[in-house]
Amino acid sequence: MTEPISTSEVVFPGDRLSTEEEFLPARNVYVENGVIYSAVFGKASAEEGKMQVNSATRDIRKMKRGMFVLGKVVGVLKSVIFVEIENFSINSEEFIAGKDGKVVLMAPRPMHRGMHDRPPERSRSDSKPAEMGDVILAKIIMEDSEIFTLSLRDPEAGVVYALCDNCGNKMQLDKHGDGLYCSECKITARRKVSSLYDNSKAIEELLLRNGQEHSE
Repeated sequence: MTEPISTSEVVFPGDRLSTEEEFLPARNVYVENGVIYSAVFGKASAEEGKMQVNSATRDIRKMKRGMFVLGKVVGVLKSVIFVEIENFSINSEEFIAGKDGKVVLMAPRPMHRGMHDRPPERSRSDSKPAEMGDVILAKIIMEDSEIFTLSLRDPEAGVVYALCDNCGNKMQLDKHGDGLYCSECKITARRKVSSLYDNSKAIEELLLRNGQEHSE
């Protein structure tokens, strides 16, 4: 497709719609190298300087800065934790990540720290805030074309589900509520534990509220 798509024309995922010079991207589209493409099957609509697609099934939104996301830890290094972010649906809308995330634990100390420099994520003592296989709730604080940078600083952010490395049973909150405990193996594990640990309803409500706040 070499010309911008006509308004109300039926389009398929991947169809070229226009360029960012012609329209701003809106619902159910994505941008690559300045070109706007359809993310869903539906009808294209160009109104008030914005290009969008009215989905024949459901609206698809892209996760962005400021949103909470749910993901599984798939890699743990000395200075960074890699997270596979899960897509999620809210009513008739589906939020997609399109890329994975990372939590930066340590970074080289800058020569001069400005007022707006964000310090790296750090956990207490030498323990990591999350380990391989943990499910975490985190907030997107930065994004580039390859990966999201995530933060675990909010009280809700942190590990929301974890299994014991020894026996595979689900870990429980310890009596202080700031660590994890395996009732089978009688061992504890230090994590950055979310205030919503093992509370699926509260996590869903947070994602719903957060998704609505960032839906535009």
